[in-house]
Amino acid sequence: MGEKFGSPINKQEALKQELEDHGIDSPNEWREALGVESHEPIDDKSAQIEKETPKVEAIKTGEIDDQKWQKRLDDAFQQSDFELIKTLQKVRPESAPSADLIQVKMRELITTRPSNWAEDFGKIKSVSETEPDQGLVAEEFGKLLEQFGQEKGILDQLKSFKRATGYTPSAEQIQTKYRNIFAGKKSYSFETEDLIKDIKGLTGIQPDDALFQEAVDKGDVLQAKKIAPLFGVEVTSEMIQQSYEAQFAKNGYLDTYRITEIGEKPNMALVEKVYQRILEKRGDRWMDSLKSLEQATGIKPVFTEEQMRPVFEEFLQRGWYGQKGYVGIGNLVEMTGLKPPVDLVEKTALKIVDGGHGYIDQGKAIKEGLQRLQESVGVVFEVPESEIQDRYQKAVTDKKAHVISNLYGALGIRPQIDKEEARQFMVGLMDDTYHNPISDLEKVFGVKFKATKEEIEAKQDENLEKLRFDGLAKIKELTGKDCDPKKLEATLIQWLEKEATIPSGKRNSYDNDWEKKIKERLEQFGVAVPQEIVIGIYTSLIQNETVHSSNLVKVHQLTGVPLPPDLAQQAYRKFLSPDYAYSIKTGQGSSTGFGSLSGAFEELFKITGIKPEIPADQLQAFYREAVVEDSWGGRGGIYSIEKIAGITGVKPEFDPDDINRLYKQWIVAGRENQIGNVKKITGVELQLDEETTAYISQKIEVGIETARSGNYEKDRYGEKEFDSSGLERDLEKVSSLATATGIKPNIERLQSAYSEIIASDPYWTKKIEKIIKATGVMPIVSPDLVQSKGQQLLEAGRLQFFEKLLQYGQFEYNPDLVRKVYRDLLQKADEWEKKMRDEGGLSGDDAYSYEYYADNFADRLAELKKMSGVEIDPDVLAGALSRNIRPKSRSYNSIKDGIELFREKFGTEVTSPIANGVYQALFERGDFENIEKFKKETGLVPEVLLESIKQKCDALLQKRDFKTLGSIKALLGIETLPLTPEMVQAEYTKLVENPKFATYSDKDIETFYALYELSQVRPELSSEKMAMAYRRVMFASYDGSYEKFERVVGVPPTESDLQNRIYNWLVEDYMRKDSVTKFMEKYKVTVSPEIANKAAMRRLEKTGMEKFVETIKTIKLIEEISGSPVHLEASAVENATQKILETHKPTEYSCTELDDLFFWFEESTGKKPSQGLVDLAYTRTLGQNISYEKTPDGEYLKAWDWLKQKYGLPSSKAVQAIYLAQLSSK
Repeated sequence: MGEKFGSPINKQEALKQELEDHGIDSPNEWREALGVESHEPIDDKSAQIEKETPKVEAIKTGEIDDQKWQKRLDDAFQQSDFELIKTLQKVRPESAPSADLIQVKMRELITTRPSNWAEDFGKIKSVSETEPDQGLVAEEFGKLLEQFGQEKGILDQLKSFKRATGYTPSAEQIQTKYRNIFAGKKSYSFETEDLIKDIKGLTGIQPDDALFQEAVDKGDVLQAKKIAPLFGVEVTSEMIQQSYEAQFAKNGYLDTYRITEIGEKPNMALVEKVYQRILEKRGDRWMDSLKSLEQATGIKPVFTEEQMRPVFEEFLQRGWYGQKGYVGIGNLVEMTGLKPPVDLVEKTALKIVDGGHGYIDQGKAIKEGLQRLQESVGVVFEVPESEIQDRYQKAVTDKKAHVISNLYGALGIRPQIDKEEARQFMVGLMDDTYHNPISDLEKVFGVKFKATKEEIEAKQDENLEKLRFDGLAKIKELTGKDCDPKKLEATLIQWLEKEATIPSGKRNSYDNDWEKKIKERLEQFGVAVPQEIVIGIYTSLIQNETVHSSNLVKVHQLTGVPLPPDLAQQAYRKFLSPDYAYSIKTGQGSSTGFGSLSGAFEELFKITGIKPEIPADQLQAFYREAVVEDSWGGRGGIYSIEKIAGITGVKPEFDPDDINRLYKQWIVAGRENQIGNVKKITGVELQLDEETTAYISQKIEVGIETARSGNYEKDRYGEKEFDSSGLERDLEKVSSLATATGIKPNIERLQSAYSEIIASDPYWTKKIEKIIKATGVMPIVSPDLVQSKGQQLLEAGRLQFFEKLLQYGQFEYNPDLVRKVYRDLLQKADEWEKKMRDEGGLSGDDAYSYEYYADNFADRLAELKKMSGVEIDPDVLAGALSRNIRPKSRSYNSIKDGIELFREKFGTEVTSPIANGVYQALFERGDFENIEKFKKETGLVPEVLLESIKQKCDALLQKRDFKTLGSIKALLGIETLPLTPEMVQAEYTKLVENPKFATYSDKDIETFYALYELSQVRPELSSEKMAMAYRRVMFASYDGSYEKFERVVGVPPTESDLQNRIYNWLVEDYMRKDSVTKFMEKYKVTVSPEIANKAAMRRLEKTGMEKFVETIKTIKLIEEISGSPVHLEASAVENATQKILETHKPTEYSCTELDDLFFWFEESTGKKPSQGLVDLAYTRTLGQNISYEKTPDGEYLKAWDWLKQKYGLPSSKAVQAIYLAQLSSK
């Protein structure tokens, strides 16, 4: 017990060795690590002796410092060094890592569940008795359980979770999950039965029987049938009928598709109830419901005439619309055998007659409608003539001639109306201009149209009164009678007088061209308006109009009658009169304009050529008034002064002092904008006194100060933006006063404001530009401010603002600062690229910033270089170039264009440092195609940071993108990809654990080989996985070769693996000796006796009587291949013989290999078969031939004869069994 290989075991030495194996070497080291204090100081000499002399240090646990020991345990735990923990626990069995550390790690593993987490969890449990938070365990298990049935792979996670934590869910929790699954809370890709079986297998909890009953109670028979085996029950006919009842009670209908699927139909009483419910409810597709239910059950619906009457009435009321109108009635008749009542059909026919008069000439359409109705409903009906006569009479009363024509065209029934009444009805229609019906009515009434002279004149007078000139033309067409010319002339003159005198504001906007209509009729009828009538209209307009209109001009244009000079002068004076208006108020402070005074003068002068004769003092008063008003419309304005002066020839004269008083009033009133226009017309320059000058200066200063101190940031749709309009409003007075008066702001204070705005205002560029525009004064900025502000803008990368600053001063560039700005711009471009990727798109200011900083990054660099003259570092240039050659970048859709643009912008060639930066950027973007193109274009070999390659390759490995990994290897020309070994090993394990790994047509084996070629990391498989993989690899190969797999794993197959491949060959249906022997020769392996015996037994287990001889030959071949005889136990031989006899069918015609079977039995066991085997042979071979060679008496030898000769008669028990078998078969 205490010795091994003849040497005593020293426990202290063994413990020391274990400590040394974990990095604690010399006594000093482990003593220091564990806090063991020596009893005596060790001098140098003693230390030397200790070093030279092998010595086992006694570990006295009581002397080890507790804190250091615990720290060592905790450090080992945090490094996942469980072997060291176990070693330390051998010294102190009661010690363990801190419970807090363990709880944190357990929580992390339970909530994140990385790969192999269950294994790590088990290791923690092996070194500590600390239990995980049971509430957390239950919560996480519950989350997984909730995902089960929604996502794939959850069952395996649940199994791992349960195995690792030992958690047992409550029966209530599992029953709830069962109920949710039955309720359909699962993905369509999972079958309910499979999910239930999986949960049952996981938890051992049987679903509650109540769940099955719930399915039945809900009427879901299909679901109940599917899940019945899970509950060990069968769905009975009673349950099916119960479910139909439940379904009808819940839904009010039966699912006909389910009736077909179930296979058992609902009972007749229930079907009849469903039919009644369908008829009562009459939903959108109730007729389809009747049809489908009849098809599913074979039971025809039966309804009474009373029940169907409201249905027919409803259908008839709907007209021609769809299956619920006239068309659907045919379907109802077919289903029920009932037709709609005649009275309802006649009502519907009258409805068709009454509804067909929306247009003229609808008789044919009404007739066809009635025919279609009869065809649809299958009921013969007649429209009562009395109803039609009533409609004729009403049409005459309502003067609806088209109704009469339509009725006659549809029904052919002539109206019973007195001839004189019919004639008078037609007389009333003689002026109908649209499809005059008289010719049609003559046919209907059987009466010729005739009108008396008085009737014609009355109708003409009526049309004249209403100005219906087309009606007059129609009367002439029918009667040949012209209208009285005098009456016509009088009507047209009255019309002119009425229209010409409608004042402004009273006429509708669409009636402004009234004169054209009158002119058309005057010309049509050749009527000339007498001059005295026109002069009278002129006089009325001039004397009576109070609001200006164009009627005077229009009458002149219409008639051509000149305006008398005295009336023209009256008109001029009227236009100038203050009582004559050019606009009217329309309410709520608004007004409508009707031209201007100057326009009125101009129009009148144009049609008369008469110059106004107005006293000069009146004109000068007008001019003074017009200056004050200064508007484009109405009575005043500079435009009016110029026009009136031009027409009258009287120039305006103004008093300078008077005009300057006006100027001052306007300045104080805030109307300084009028000054400029008035200066042009009056020629009077602005003269300012000290008081007014001070007032203007103060106003300008206030405006500038408001703009300087104002906050013009506003919120627009949730985003901050500059309120440009607000600033313009605040500077409006500054601009208008400065423009009108020429007074400039205080330059010193303005420049101070400029400096303050530039220094601190976030919208300084916009403010400065607006103030410059308002004042006309440019900023003069101090060099210090330019320098500080410029540096601030450069550091922020705001080059567009920096360029604006340069308009106001000179900036001294610091090369270090500029180079830093180059890099900041590169970083900012990267940030905007990331923002674009993260958000998928940008808008507003963000879109502008992305374009400015990222899309046009090269432009920013080039601008700054041009301004500063400072050269750009290669890596920053690389950033610019890489953006120019990326896909979809502006118009640079090729590498060549990108490089050319780079040369043009920066005046430099692509050097190796620049190229490597480009390669790095392209690689990180995954743009491997452009790396190849860039390499071809520049001829420079790509160099990429190892860490970048590692990160990219690991990411691709996670996605299993081996094709791209291969491309990277070839592209960069490296022998091995720097893949993380742990990830490679995990992928190897995943591949090998695939049940299809290395099977026929499997691609994972090639992936396995490719992964090794890429990484040169050998797979570290467990012995079990290695054996499984070898066996699959050898089995999948027709010749059993495995060299490629061995080269990758670096471990040869075991003897067991080789023997297993040979075994597979030996038991194949068509064994190939050459395949086995070549394999044995190639790999120097022989067949073990155990494998040979196992293969022989397997062949015997698979064979039957008819193949027995062939099987024996194969066993002989196995012996030949193995070089040794097959040895089978007697019991094995007996079992094989019994199985072969049992599988032989008594109905076979022959059993020619029975003698071979028994011969082999005797040879293998050295004894005769037992009576039991003989009896079995008798029971399976009754009447069968054992040989096809005939006996001397000419018959084939029977098996029973051979058995009787060889082994005697069967036992009485066997004979009885044969009797029973024969009786059963008969």
